Amino acid sequence: MFYAFTLVYFKLYSADFIERGRIETIVSGKPYRLGQPIALGKRPYFYSGWSNAELNGTQTGVWSNGSRAGVAVSIGKRPDRDLRLSVKGIAGPVARGKQQTIGVSVNGTTIDTWHYKQGQGIVERTARIPKELVLDNGLVRIDFTFCCARAPSGSRDLRKLGIFVLDFRILGGSPKNAKGATEDAND
Repeated sequence: MFYAFTLVYFKLYSADFIERGRIETIVSGKPYRLGQPIALGKRPYFYSGWSNAELNGTQTGVWSNGSRAGVAVSIGKRPDRDLRLSVKGIAGPVARGKQQTIGVSVNGTTIDTWHYKQGQGIVERTARIPKELVLDNGLVRIDFTFCCARAPSGSRDLRKLGIFVLDFRILGGSPKNAKGATEDAND
């Protein structure tokens, strides 16, 4: 009985301990420069729920793997104006007639919900990050939840894919009309 309890406790809390360690590494490291692409799939930034970077056709990117994924950076201190998240990606496989719905939160507060249709191609989504959500130490922890992450049918790939990210960056300031603005990269 004790062994089973210890094993369950370890499984539940060891991932949280590792995650906290990665985030502490981010905060204590060199601050992220706004506008620069964040190296896809690189630790410690892509700290949870991501596969390794890979080539998909002619594009290098990183797949989310599972129903949740997180990216964290430190910008050094809380900014004096809002920021803007920009993610360029392709939806993972979804059931016929469904779409991939992705919840986006910053430091625990939901900032947007993105919708991707199967076969839509490369799409850029942006979301305003209110300056109040950035922690005093500059930490910007972005978490994604995927409603419909699943393995590709007819494939040996068993990962539960939500989005293939091609470009990920945080920009200084947000345009006047950006309230969770959504843009298609193909327009």
